[in-house]
Amino acid sequence: MSSEIIPYNARHTAPRQIAESFIIPRNFFQIARNENTLLVGPRGSGKTTILKALTPSGLYHLHQRSDLIGKLDDLSVQYLPIYIPAETSWKGDAQAIRQAISDSGARDAILNGLFVDHALHWLVLTIEEARRYFERYEEKHAPAWTIHIDDHSEERLSRLMSDLWRLEKIQTSFLGLKLALIDRSNIYRSAITNASASTLECAMRLPSLDILQMFRGVIEIVHELRPDLKWSFNFDEMEIAPRHVVSMLYENLRSWDQRAVLKFSLFPYVDFYSLEEKMRSSVKGPVEGQDYQAFQLTNEFQKKDSEFAQKLVEAECARRDLSVFELARYLNSSKAIHPGTRKSDGIKSTRIFEAVFQRPFEQKTDPALIEHISKKGYKTAKDFTSAQGENTRARMIRKIAPIVEFRNYYLSEERSKRKGKSRRGSPKGFGYYHGYNQIVDLTECNPRAIKYYINDLLDALQKGEDAGVAQNRVIGRNVDRFRALIASQIVPDESDASAMENSLRLADKIASMIVPEVLSEKFKTEPRLTVEFKNLDEQTKRTVEVAINAGALIVDQSRNNAMLIYDVEDQRLRLSHSFAPYFPLPLITGGNPIIVSSLNNIETYPADQSDLFGWAD
Repeated sequence: MSSEIIPYNARHTAPRQIAESFIIPRNFFQIARNENTLLVGPRGSGKTTILKALTPSGLYHLHQRSDLIGKLDDLSVQYLPIYIPAETSWKGDAQAIRQAISDSGARDAILNGLFVDHALHWLVLTIEEARRYFERYEEKHAPAWTIHIDDHSEERLSRLMSDLWRLEKIQTSFLGLKLALIDRSNIYRSAITNASASTLECAMRLPSLDILQMFRGVIEIVHELRPDLKWSFNFDEMEIAPRHVVSMLYENLRSWDQRAVLKFSLFPYVDFYSLEEKMRSSVKGPVEGQDYQAFQLTNEFQKKDSEFAQKLVEAECARRDLSVFELARYLNSSKAIHPGTRKSDGIKSTRIFEAVFQRPFEQKTDPALIEHISKKGYKTAKDFTSAQGENTRARMIRKIAPIVEFRNYYLSEERSKRKGKSRRGSPKGFGYYHGYNQIVDLTECNPRAIKYYINDLLDALQKGEDAGVAQNRVIGRNVDRFRALIASQIVPDESDASAMENSLRLADKIASMIVPEVLSEKFKTEPRLTVEFKNLDEQTKRTVEVAINAGALIVDQSRNNAMLIYDVEDQRLRLSHSFAPYFPLPLITGGNPIIVSSLNNIETYPADQSDLFGWAD
């Protein structure tokens, strides 16, 4: 089975399907608690997967899995979870409405109307689902996320909701409610797609509803049926929802009804709530850790959630009746890995310091390193790596070993006749990135990236393809895939409609600054492999924001100990490891950041590269 046959995108996958193959991620039980929650991460990081697992359908099928018996004891869902996915047309609507309707008040009213009716439609869908799953249990054993509704109660609830939502006609069934909401949404949408004075007038005559007040009304209506029922309204992909709506919902994370909580999935950079707004509302606004809990799902700056990544890989291997150890042995057997430099124990590989440091002496590839070692008072690699004392070895050997290893792969034996210096070798062979641990690092532990990489490699394993050849091909393919994704993140220049900037060009410019740090003629023990922006123009700042949300740039969030980012300046950032083989870059974070105030005069890197693997030797 190839990765094309089983691409992974939870947006198009039913909760039942997700639950049947769900791998429990770190913090899943905490995320499920009856608390206001933010799930933070770029595309493909598993936000939608988690929220769909926390639906009545998802929860039911999770509990049907025999392999999870005893593992869900800490999963406490004592509320009815209302899953509200984003409507992909919102983004297009927001752009189209700016051209069709000049009045900002009218634009906000129409976008709000679309959002409210969409959310109410999914509210009805979830109540129906919770009703269906109630029927699968004996009444006394029915979970809190199910609800018993007979035909009489359905009619009563529908009548009351029709009145509350100010539908044109009173409905007597859940189906009637859904159809009436769709009919009203069509009036709003006509004002955008068929803009005219009459369609706008029809849309503006519709009632203006506040989504939280509508939710509160439903809570009151259902209260007579289930007085003990608590609720969780789970909004997915809120970054594409109308900005003023998201801002309002975010501000209400502090508290809006003791019987309900809000859960959002968001990109790391907050573009619906400015830093100034955050500062102005700091007295009354929500506070992370106090009013809501936040979880970063992937793309951590330094520490990787290797345990979760390991489970994902194991699941992909199990689908093909293979073990992860078979895959690891295959990947670690690549002949492109320098002999004797790594020791593999199952799935874990460690560097053999003696071999890593000996190679530059034997191959004469890195005179700068040899000079560095000689200045420390050592004549040979063996003497250097035999240094005694834990602190000495940590500072002198372990700290620089990853840099030495990387340079071993990318500095050639040939010398430049003009300068007598080592020169870069061809990056067409990705030996440095070969091996199980390195491949997982390239994915940034992103579930979707793991799916693509591992299935491509499992295809090669089952075909008996050479491990080195396969990894070169799969790495190239997935780097291309990632770069294509990032290239699609375009930021229009508001001062020049024809000018475009994209996150990929930004990443290439950053690489042009940091690659020379690690492949310089002088050996640097702490190469600067990160950047920090200051005093950027608005266009560049916006491009950085988009790059963060796309996963091209990873923020060091340990500085402010907060998951959400309101200002991209004064943040330490690194390029995603998913780019690394292209430039190339090591899979480490390096020393202090390079301070950047402008990217205008910086060329993309490498400037003369015509295609992904077309660098000259």
